Amino acid sequence: MLAIYSLFEIAQTPKGQARNMPRVLWAGVVLLIPVFGPLGWLLAGRPKASGPSSRRPQSLGPDDDPDFLWKLERRRRHDEFSTWEDEFRRKSGEVDGDDPNATGPPAPR
Repeated sequence: MLAIYSLFEIAQTPKGQARNMPRVLWAGVVLLIPVFGPLGWLLAGRPKASGPSSRRPQSLGPDDDPDFLWKLERRRRHDEFSTWEDEFRRKSGEVDGDDPNATGPPAPR
């Protein structure tokens, strides 16, 4: 069982990542030396873990997620455009004499 596990692990190891020997030689050692071959792979051939990120993928916070930031920026632009549009409509209505604060009909000129 240990030999089979070691062979699968050797096959999944990226090329050039195995320590001390190339992957093909490690596979030969595992197959030709029944107990000590797999132990040798596990102790001296496996690539070393490069910190906690190799064990478990690290999740991104919302402020590091590009999709979240893009959606946030799109929402901000939409809200800003809506504000400008409302302000434009309000000002264009005042210029035409349709002042919403005025009471009664417009005065004759």
